[in-house]
Amino acid sequence: MAYKKARTYADMENDSRVDWVSDERVTEEGIWVYLKEGFINTHLECGTIHEHTVAECCDQLNNAVVDSNTKWRPDRHD
Repeated sequence: MAYKKARTYADMENDSRVDWVSDERVTEEGIWVYLKEGFINTHLECGTIHEHTVAECCDQLNNAVVDSNTKWRPDRHD
């Protein structure tokens, strides 16, 4: 399935793969993006994205989030 490219904070919040977003930049903890069950961030090998900027979070959402029911395995990044 093709997803609209996330470019903004609102795009992340409205993405169908995202459960919720926690903006903790005021405490220097960055941004946490919690993925819905069934999706995994292949960069961190878990169901979250954690970065310091919106651009970095969008990059991972656009390029590293996959359906966990696919053929992706932690030991194989193809």
